[in-house]
Amino acid sequence: MASPQRSALTVAPLDGERRIRRENIGLDRASACRVEDFLLGGGHNFAVDRTVARQVLRVHPEMEAIAIQARAFLMRAVRLLAAAGVRQFLVLGSSLPLVGSVHEIVARTTRCVRVVYVEAEPVAFAFTRTAVSGASGVEVIAEAPDQPVVALETAAAAQMLDIAHPIAVVMAGLAPVLPDESIAKQVCADLRKRLSRGSCLVVAHAVASGDRLQVAQAAEICQRAGIPWVLRSPAATVEMLAGFELMAPGFVSVDRWCPDEQNEPAAPVPFLGCVAVKP
Repeated sequence: MASPQRSALTVAPLDGERRIRRENIGLDRASACRVEDFLLGGGHNFAVDRTVARQVLRVHPEMEAIAIQARAFLMRAVRLLAAAGVRQFLVLGSSLPLVGSVHEIVARTTRCVRVVYVEAEPVAFAFTRTAVSGASGVEVIAEAPDQPVVALETAAAAQMLDIAHPIAVVMAGLAPVLPDESIAKQVCADLRKRLSRGSCLVVAHAVASGDRLQVAQAAEICQRAGIPWVLRSPAATVEMLAGFELMAPGFVSVDRWCPDEQNEPAAPVPFLGCVAVKP
């Protein structure tokens, strides 16, 4: 399989970024979404984020390719769900929707779609709100992504989403930062109870693998920088999704989940993804 190419994206500072720089919001601490943005080739990150990303790449050079594969998985999952008729998306942890944004992906597939980004981190919130300004059917709310039921209720109360109809909850960036197994299970269980039949979770998660030492070293660097990153076994992640049914091909390496092209199988990356549907 050909190696994924890093985006050559360069973005001029948006109004939100100018305000962040002017007010010095969060510039002394790295952010998971901004580190990811750098790995994806985005331009909405700061020196502190680039420092962490480069430290990670020194111990795990494949992390850039993994980030690209994980984002590609998210894009394929969202596109397939939109094509299957899902018209509402709740994105937990916006991941700066500037490189493969959910609302842009679904807009290419269908119209009359609602997308709500959930972000509490002030830099990501400001970036996201500016980036989606003027986009039809797209909203940003300031809620904690690790409390998705609260976010869901907020969006429903504001008539941004209709919980009587299927909603795709994109939690690709959330599951790895839920540190406690019981909390992770409860988050998914609460969503299952509140969501209507046919709703689903889009999940991606770093897992223990043959190169676990590299992954563990990368996770330690992120944790020292204040970015939580939890490794789970595939079995523990699937257990977290109890009560949901996994769409084919199940919980697999992100590059092998419904790939756009059928290439020669490559070594699986230590990042798995799935779409879990409420029956």
